[in-house]
Amino acid sequence: MKSHKLICILILVIIVMLTILLILMIIPKKSGENFYETDKEYRKCAYTGEDIYTPNIFEKTPAPCCNGEVAIVDNKGSLRCPLSPPSGGGSNKQCINYNESTQDSIECCDGTPLNNNICTSKCSFLTECDMGKGKDKKVIVIRHGCDLDNWSTGTYTGYLPSGEKKTYGLQGLSPFGCEQAHALAVALPKFIKAKNYAPITQVSVQDPSPSGETSNPFRTIFNFIKSCNIKNVTFSNIKSTNSHTGKYVNTNDNSSGSLLLCYTSQVINGTNKRINNPEQDSILYKLQRQFNVPGTIKGPPWKAYTVYVFSEGRVEYYHLDTDKKVIVGYGNDGWDGNKPC
Repeated sequence: MKSHKLICILILVIIVMLTILLILMIIPKKSGENFYETDKEYRKCAYTGEDIYTPNIFEKTPAPCCNGEVAIVDNKGSLRCPLSPPSGGGSNKQCINYNESTQDSIECCDGTPLNNNICTSKCSFLTECDMGKGKDKKVIVIRHGCDLDNWSTGTYTGYLPSGEKKTYGLQGLSPFGCEQAHALAVALPKFIKAKNYAPITQVSVQDPSPSGETSNPFRTIFNFIKSCNIKNVTFSNIKSTNSHTGKYVNTNDNSSGSLLLCYTSQVINGTNKRINNPEQDSILYKLQRQFNVPGTIKGPPWKAYTVYVFSEGRVEYYHLDTDKKVIVGYGNDGWDGNKPC
């Protein structure tokens, strides 16, 4: 009698197991995907590269990115979780422009093309920008970043916060020069806020558009312009004037905030690049007289390193620490430390 009961229980267990197996075989699965990972009941976040509005998973409610990053627009206008974090110093970060009004194709922040929807240009970054609410207006001067030995070719277009398109040749920031450009975009807002200076509201930069003109000053400061949404950008056409000096650069700040100038050493200090002797018509020469600064103005500036800060009766010298992404010094050490290039 007991043996009959055991046989019956065993048969019942087998039937139950076969029934469960049959049910699992009947349930449809999505090709190439794990059902429990893609079903909307179980999915709580979007994976890297995935649309945060993926149909049949997140329906009309956007999902957060699983890696904690903020979704960005791809070249078709879809919001996707970035393939890698969008900030930092790596060479494979996503940082793109998407013009919603014109629906133009997406490019990297400095205008260079995307590679499989990823910006591989080290010069292209966006970062946070908080310059505080100081009232002490300054004029700040920085030289462009380190150059390549052999310049690149190709014409690109970058979008300014004002909506203007700026066409330029890619030319010659080195990989380290691009790291300097990124570091400036991070360091300048922190420096302005810590010093309680008036936020930079106007940028003056060498025009990269004329044929054969260097785009390095523009690309050095473009990350900062984009990140801080600077709409008042003045381009000085140095090449067409055939002067290669600061003669036609307007050094007067006509805005409510501080002015930032980014140019070559010839324009900032003079064509001969002489030490402690800014040439007539150079930016430093003009600013020394504009602000009634006594004594000698140190020069020439080191590339994307020396930071001049002018105010009435004085000039202070700071420098950029590219590794730490900070502007440091005590007002007189723009030449301390290691020359970057």
